[in-house]
Amino acid sequence: MLLSIALLLVGSSIGWNLYAEYTTTDGQERGLLVAQTKVVDKNLEHQLTATNHALDSIRHDLPALAAEQDGMASVTHRLEVMRGAMPTTRAITIFDANGTLLARSPDKFVGENFSDREYFQLAHRGQDPARLYVAQPFLAKTGEYVLNVSKVLLDEHGAFAGAILASLGPEYFYTLLQSVLYAPDMRATLMHGGGKVIFAAPSPKENDSEESAAAPDPLFLQHLKDGQATSLSGAVAPFSDTDRLMAWHTIQPAAVPMDTPLLVGISREVPALFDSWRLAVFVQGGLFVMLALTSTLGLFFRQRRQMEDARLLAAQDTKRRQAEESLRESEENLAITLDSIGDAVIATDAAGRVTRMNPTAERLSGWTLSQARNHKLAEVFQIVNAQSRETVPDPVEQVLTQGTVVGIANHTVLLARNGQEYQIADSAAPIRNAAGEILGVVLVFSDVTEKYQAEVERHRLESQLRQAHKMEAIGTLAGGIAHDFNNILAIIFGYNDLAILEKDPATRRHHLEELRAAATRARDLVQQILAFSHKAEQQRQPLQISSIIKEALKLLRASIPTTIEIRQHIASSGLVLADPTQVHQIIMNLCANAYYAMREAGGILAVTLTEEAIGPGEYGYAGLAPGNYLKLEVSDTGCGMDAKTREKMFEPYFTTKKTGEGTGLGLAVVHGIVKSHHGHITVSSEPGKGTSFHVYLPLTAQQAAPLAEKLLPPERKGKGERVLFVDDEIQIRGMVEALLSTNGYQVTSCADGKQAWEIFLENPKHYDVIVTDMTMPAMNGAELAQKILALRPHPPVILCTGQSDLINGEKALAMGISAYLNKPVPSDTLLGSIRVALDEAGKGNVAAKT
Repeated sequence: MLLSIALLLVGSSIGWNLYAEYTTTDGQERGLLVAQTKVVDKNLEHQLTATNHALDSIRHDLPALAAEQDGMASVTHRLEVMRGAMPTTRAITIFDANGTLLARSPDKFVGENFSDREYFQLAHRGQDPARLYVAQPFLAKTGEYVLNVSKVLLDEHGAFAGAILASLGPEYFYTLLQSVLYAPDMRATLMHGGGKVIFAAPSPKENDSEESAAAPDPLFLQHLKDGQATSLSGAVAPFSDTDRLMAWHTIQPAAVPMDTPLLVGISREVPALFDSWRLAVFVQGGLFVMLALTSTLGLFFRQRRQMEDARLLAAQDTKRRQAEESLRESEENLAITLDSIGDAVIATDAAGRVTRMNPTAERLSGWTLSQARNHKLAEVFQIVNAQSRETVPDPVEQVLTQGTVVGIANHTVLLARNGQEYQIADSAAPIRNAAGEILGVVLVFSDVTEKYQAEVERHRLESQLRQAHKMEAIGTLAGGIAHDFNNILAIIFGYNDLAILEKDPATRRHHLEELRAAATRARDLVQQILAFSHKAEQQRQPLQISSIIKEALKLLRASIPTTIEIRQHIASSGLVLADPTQVHQIIMNLCANAYYAMREAGGILAVTLTEEAIGPGEYGYAGLAPGNYLKLEVSDTGCGMDAKTREKMFEPYFTTKKTGEGTGLGLAVVHGIVKSHHGHITVSSEPGKGTSFHVYLPLTAQQAAPLAEKLLPPERKGKGERVLFVDDEIQIRGMVEALLSTNGYQVTSCADGKQAWEIFLENPKHYDVIVTDMTMPAMNGAELAQKILALRPHPPVILCTGQSDLINGEKALAMGISAYLNKPVPSDTLLGSIRVALDEAGKGNVAAKT
């Protein structure tokens, strides 16, 4: 009877827990979906506000620019400058009252009439100068969908004089929508108030144009009808035909009057959402059945044993009373001791069968001592690897075999009898008698689940903080980078014009050398930007911090005003075991903080790198082990910090900056990176006396892996070999044709991969080497190389790229490509690579024939 009641209570408890888990999962997911829609709302509010301000600024300056001597040229230049400062904007366009295009950046389609386009008609009908008119998603002549927003232009009499238009490209929206998806079954959709899809992530299998043309989602229509800012509903999604939980949110910034709102919808598949819950139902149900069977059998054998014990007690009553009294006292003392221990304790005999458990072990394992006694430890103490779910070797068996203390590895999970899982740490030791014989094993373990989960969550949040601040830092540096790039372009244009006009060969050569030096500066700046913005996590490796500091300071010098002097003192070339991207981020974040503190009055930004030996007991509060450390110091002569600010400076989202100038993630990210590298960071600062940060990173004795150096041959000229050259840029094709022809090659050039493939098919054995660009319309360079090598394996293929996320040097070589070159490719490098590829192909052909 009691057993039935206990099983009923256990079954009821399991059912109630499963129901509670179901409702909790549903509630949490609804909250997460609503939160993600608000993340999109906040980001789009910033984007639309910035675009609105930019259009207002151009509209305000337009009369003065048009009145200048060069007229529309000044207007076009202003559009170019504004577009360069707005990375998400594809084009800025000005129309007159009849819809004729007056000026545009990029400078195309001037003089054409666009009065039939919706974005012009909205402005023409509305004629409200304060309103931002948002058109339906539009397929531009570039072959991609853009979001067009426009504002009205009025003449001096207040009459309609035209419109100014900003065309927002898809990359920003795709990235924003993709960033709020935290599960593979999620979908995010940005819709126009008129009911058309603007962008979706992930993109559907069909073209966006087909999705945009589909009937509006009923949930979208219901959301508009309700008039609420946010709504939640579960129904069939319009594009996937699976049950989904969907959140809609209306985006209409208060600071930007819009003629129609934007709406964002984020959803999850309901089946995927409750996968783990359904698994828990099966697992806990199975365990309950096992519990019922085991309990029934255990009760049966226990009653049988009690009957046998009663018969023995009748015959040996006196002797057993004395033995039991002695045993009772011993058991009581042992039980008191074990019950007082906070860790779980299980003892076994020499055969590995359970003899004792304290209450903590009973709670964690789900077995009582009476249930577990005489069972093998592996039946009671089931442990698996948290990641692979493979069974961990029985520690008691290991102790009995080895005769020594044994500990289990990290990431070990205890599977309790009721289905609960605990992350544990434990050790097992042999129990010996006076003669040294092993009588059994004692196993001591503790529940470290909360500590383990906290550590996992900390690593996840630190990763998000690092990436978020990296993107913030890129935005901060964008203006300075654009300034430096414009200076480089001015040098290139200037010396090019001088070279064209110059008749003296020596002077002309000087002008061309200066032009080439400016182009090299531009290439180096692009490589620095790409290296900093790289998102992927990298493996830690022996790293020379001094070289990263120098590269970072070059990038900073292009980004901060000359009123701030940069001083550096690099006194160490030591190595640390670190991620280069994260170290770069430490330097950039600390220097960016120093710049902010001095941006008004100017000052000195000093960066110092030295080595320091830390002895036992020093910095013990920071957990630093004794040894040699690299000390990075970043100091400024800015406004400094008071004690209250110093206390909170490493807290996420704490900032002293104004709204829109920073997220407060910078120092939190730096602190997380330093701690993950087993280092420490300190700060000294007082109001009016500047600030100095000190970062300590442990030095490593490992040596940096040497870079393989590929030498180019001294002889680079051709011997009449036939080259198939492929690039979609006509100027590059012309330049390379002239270069190769001058150096003894016969060149056939093509504008894209498809055209090159068709020409190659006409006579596959005609060409000795193929040189192709990577990013091209119709067929990219990697696809062309695969087709050529599949048809004819031996011709060398050289792949050139400006920047591609689809391929890198390692992937290219694995495909059988002979060389992988990053643009811009110097002439000597191109000629040398072609010569090496041809020479190596010749050796391979000779070896194959012999």
